[in-house]
Amino acid sequence: MFDYIENVNWHEGLFLRPHNMQLADRVVASARRSDRSLALYYPYGLSEIKISEDALGGYNLRIESIAAIMPGGLEVRYPGNTSITDLDLRSTLEEAQERFKVYIAVPLIRLGEMNTGRAGEEGKHRLCRFQSVVREIDDENDGGNPQPLLTRKVNARLLTDYDSLDDYEVLPIVELRKISEGTETPHLEISQEYIPPCLTMRGSPELRRMTEDLVERLQLTRDELISFFRRSGYNPETLSSIQIEKMMRLRSIGSVLATLKPKLRLKSVAPFTVYMELNRLLCELAALSPQHNFSDIPDYDHDNCRGSFIELFSRIRSLTAPDTSGGYVKISLKKVPDACLLNGELEDRYINNTQDYFLAVSYRDNPQSIVNLVEAGDKFKFTAASIIDSRIRGVKLKEERYPPSLLPQLNNALWFRLMRTSSSRAWSKILEEKKFALAWSAKELPNIEVSLYAILFAEKEVES
Repeated sequence: MFDYIENVNWHEGLFLRPHNMQLADRVVASARRSDRSLALYYPYGLSEIKISEDALGGYNLRIESIAAIMPGGLEVRYPGNTSITDLDLRSTLEEAQERFKVYIAVPLIRLGEMNTGRAGEEGKHRLCRFQSVVREIDDENDGGNPQPLLTRKVNARLLTDYDSLDDYEVLPIVELRKISEGTETPHLEISQEYIPPCLTMRGSPELRRMTEDLVERLQLTRDELISFFRRSGYNPETLSSIQIEKMMRLRSIGSVLATLKPKLRLKSVAPFTVYMELNRLLCELAALSPQHNFSDIPDYDHDNCRGSFIELFSRIRSLTAPDTSGGYVKISLKKVPDACLLNGELEDRYINNTQDYFLAVSYRDNPQSIVNLVEAGDKFKFTAASIIDSRIRGVKLKEERYPPSLLPQLNNALWFRLMRTSSSRAWSKILEEKKFALAWSAKELPNIEVSLYAILFAEKEVES
């Protein structure tokens, strides 16, 4: 956990040598590692990464940016203090199985041997931990007088499971999936089944997206609970058992949202912190449903936390799922001939008796591109009928990867929730007219079919 390195004994008459400065640098680096070990539960992992998907299509792994702490405490950042070259994956592809990991690798420091090589001589000094680089540095006092200074960068490289990892300190950064089925030549894509060690939530865009989706689900559940009390009335002297249970559920969800949402806005929030918040919520919700036999969730695994989070997300969703005993209805949509335009009407019975709306988009093309276009709001619009041709944005649509189970099982369909709360002005316009329209770009979305569903409140809630 701690490196206890003897510090330099600075004294009068000391003859300065490179050794003095190098030892002083190691002492400072050791102190930083010790501080992180005390301050962080897991003091290593990715804090930021961006991979070029275009380059991956050409069997080339290109890191556009990365920031990480190696397991030994070394800080790496590109662009910044680290040099990283692209990784050609064509030779790896021939022997690779379905999935394989890619690592950022830094040569281990070898005291007594050469550890700093010259830039441009990577082959000769491949196992050197650093590269020396000449840079022009300005005098920061007057902003001029640039002078060449010899600096050094971390000599990092990208390796795979099929390379020798001996003599390197490594950190897995991504898992790639080889897809050969149905294609003449295999291609690569980033696997969503693996989450590398992350120092912060920004280290895994997929984990952050899944967490934000759950937070939105919790906000909707909170709004549904508040709406329930508004419909049924609230009198603390005559609370029913159902109202007490819902009030306790509202308290648990509200308290977690109050702490989790601000934390997710921070760049430095750690996955383990989010895990603990969600674990607490699950325990409180499970206590309100003791009939469910919830065993302990998997322990947090920093080296691949996906399994722990997926189990958490699944159980929380099952305990916060809306009451769907009221069933659903499919709202009629009329297609305008020779146009990517649908018109529909909202009847009073749906307006007053609907707890949620879901849009199904059946597709033939790349589903991810459809999600991006629908959520963007400019190539696909859901607005009041009178303003469909205007440039006013409509109701925000958000992909729902876990739609309510009572909705029909459609082949090759993406589900989107109508975010009425965050699009209150656009939704109010629809309620005012009781007519809506859907329009999309025929060029961007040529092969889609759209249907709209309303999930109804249970009859007992409407009566109350």
